[in-house]
Amino acid sequence: MNSFTRCTVLTVLLGSCTLIGCSQNNSGSAGAGSSPATSEQARDTGSAAVDPCGLLTNAEVRDVFKGAAAGERDRSVDKYGILSCVWDIPSDRLIVQTFAAKPGAVADELRSRVQGSIDPMLIGAADRIRYQSIAGIGDQAMMVVEKANPELGILADMALLATQRGDRMAILFTGTSLVSGDRDSALKALETLGSDIAQRL
Repeated sequence: MNSFTRCTVLTVLLGSCTLIGCSQNNSGSAGAGSSPATSEQARDTGSAAVDPCGLLTNAEVRDVFKGAAAGERDRSVDKYGILSCVWDIPSDRLIVQTFAAKPGAVADELRSRVQGSIDPMLIGAADRIRYQSIAGIGDQAMMVVEKANPELGILADMALLATQRGDRMAILFTGTSLVSGDRDSALKALETLGSDIAQRL
């Protein structure tokens, strides 16, 4: 399953294309071949082994988001090979998803998610997104923290981290709850949670 399919089915989690993004690349568009695709075999063998709610403890989440509820499994997209856990937090939701993906797919996956929060009509909007690679988290890790700024083509608050170990990918995302503070603190929070996830992925 490619990134576009994942983004399409994941809109049920947040009710829009913000945060999760919706890459609409097709076979005739630029970069269409770079979107990561899942392996049916890896998906079948990995799904039973990985509990998305076990990738973070409730205590780890509450260290960052005071007052967070316990994580709850969301099985609405299990049939697509996407395993999801949701923590309700005071001003937002924190979502962790894991699925099978080709090795080395972190950058492509993160960029496809972010596209849904960028104004496609504003030239240069995508170039304003700051992608930050992180060493020492899984095989690869990358994150994005941006505040909504329609004048710059950024349509929604976004705080995302993607990490991968072998053929398993994990995506962590939320919005206003992290972005409302300063960016450095938000990046540090994502890095801390991402490190915890990668150790269990």
